[in-house]
Amino acid sequence: MSPRPRITRGGAARLLQLTTTPRGAGLFAAALAAMVYLFGPPGGDAAAHLYQTGVWREHGWQLWDNLWYGGRYSQVNYSLTYYPLSALLGTVTVIAGSAGAAAAGFAHVMRSRWPGHETFPVIAASIGLSLSVLAGTFPFLLGFALAMGALVAVLAGRTGLAGILALITTLSHPLAFVFLVVVLVAIGITHPEWRRRPSMRRFAIALVTIMALQGVLMRAFSTSGATYPFDPRDAIAAAAFCLVGAWISRGLPDHRVLFAIFTCYGLIAALALMVSNPMGGNVVRLLLVMGVPLLLIPMAARGFQPRGAIIALLIGAGLWQALPAVAGWQTAQQARAASERFWLPAIGFLDRYGTPQFRVQVVATADNWEAYYLARRGVPLARGWFRQDDFPGNRPLYRNLTAASYQAWMRRTGIRYVLLPDDPLDYTGQREAELLRSGRSGLSLVASVGDWTMYELPDATPIVTPASSARVVRLTSESLVMRITRAGVYRVRVRYTPYWQLEGGGENACVSPIAPWGTRIRVTAPGTLRLRFAPNLGSVVRSVIGDSTSCHTTRPDAPLTPSRRPLAMM
Repeated sequence: MSPRPRITRGGAARLLQLTTTPRGAGLFAAALAAMVYLFGPPGGDAAAHLYQTGVWREHGWQLWDNLWYGGRYSQVNYSLTYYPLSALLGTVTVIAGSAGAAAAGFAHVMRSRWPGHETFPVIAASIGLSLSVLAGTFPFLLGFALAMGALVAVLAGRTGLAGILALITTLSHPLAFVFLVVVLVAIGITHPEWRRRPSMRRFAIALVTIMALQGVLMRAFSTSGATYPFDPRDAIAAAAFCLVGAWISRGLPDHRVLFAIFTCYGLIAALALMVSNPMGGNVVRLLLVMGVPLLLIPMAARGFQPRGAIIALLIGAGLWQALPAVAGWQTAQQARAASERFWLPAIGFLDRYGTPQFRVQVVATADNWEAYYLARRGVPLARGWFRQDDFPGNRPLYRNLTAASYQAWMRRTGIRYVLLPDDPLDYTGQREAELLRSGRSGLSLVASVGDWTMYELPDATPIVTPASSARVVRLTSESLVMRITRAGVYRVRVRYTPYWQLEGGGENACVSPIAPWGTRIRVTAPGTLRLRFAPNLGSVVRSVIGDSTSCHTTRPDAPLTPSRRPLAMM
């Protein structure tokens, strides 16, 4: 029997060297990402991206969705490229390709900028990219890969290609574009000779144009009051990361750009902390992907000395980077909500008792799988997955919840049934679950099926009021069909957008916002009306300049002049 082959020290070294080449790093990261996706638990954000991928597969680009949060801008303010790629190529293909391309790009930058020090940073980056898969941040992973490609193109002097990749980066994930700009600003600060090149000047103009385009999109398709909190622990971690990185890279002639990156990133993080904005705490995502690799670059240049301090820093950074993914892994293993079988009792109950007249509230599961399994069946949910829409619209759930505030929120949102799962919950669902289980919520217990308990709000308020003369007959992701029996002013409990078009309603029919949340319609003829999301160039321009209502010539609460012509039934 021949002896088993052994990997010699020289063989291991050669394997390690191959893993740190751009091709080897790409293959290693792609394989690791694919394995994590296929054999690990679903990531925390996976449910939302699976839902959006299914929406694109059925409808193409859909910029609005009534099935989450009573209406929200969809895809246009998050990612316009990931969902079609995922629908056409498959999620695992896009994930593996993104991780592989990002790792290959980082290896290329390391070999061209800091040759001889690439081994540990590249391996750490390949492993760190798999944490994005565990977190389920698939569009960000695609955007990060494109940002790395743009950086490689810039370093190679191919600024035209870099501009194209930068544009696709911001369309894939705006946060990835922010990180790309941080790095490019750092390069511009530390390499003044770059600023004198005509090609770099043109590239800078292209970047400013892209930023302006992103600003217009955010202005035209943004939710009023959208914000994302900055956890104080994340703020401390970001500050520590930037200070430690700047301290280690100080005084190294070849690492001035890295010192500038840590400084610029620290300023961006401080701005995100001090000014309420939709990015907020998401700015720490760079640490979760590239925290350890970026620290390893100056550490390797210093020969990993002083050894004790370096080891302590690496352990701290590694734990901070890995613990959220590990915690998410443990939660996903304990939860059953990722399985469609778990949702069958809830689906059966809603099939029997659900109606387009009301929304449904599901006490949020740990990874928001209700946003996938119920929304894809056309169930209008009071919540969803996108925190930036949740904070302004469902703020009472983040405060000291009482029966009075809970019922007031349900009536304002048009909720009748609340479904409570017996499964790990999102942190925002803990107080809600306690209130329901205590019996002090004021809701009636109507059913208990399997791992589900169903509650009903007595005399619930429907989506359209006054209910005596209005009834919702169909609610889809982009429209709402109502049957109106009397001319008047009606409150529609959907989020207002300047792109609403009211089809029918007689002369002078119009749509206007209700503060702080909701939509008002004014109709002068009874019949069947359709409120439809239908943006066009003119409405986008008006929205950007701040003109956001169709009720111009007549106040929405002005006396009505009934139309003599009845509205045709649809």
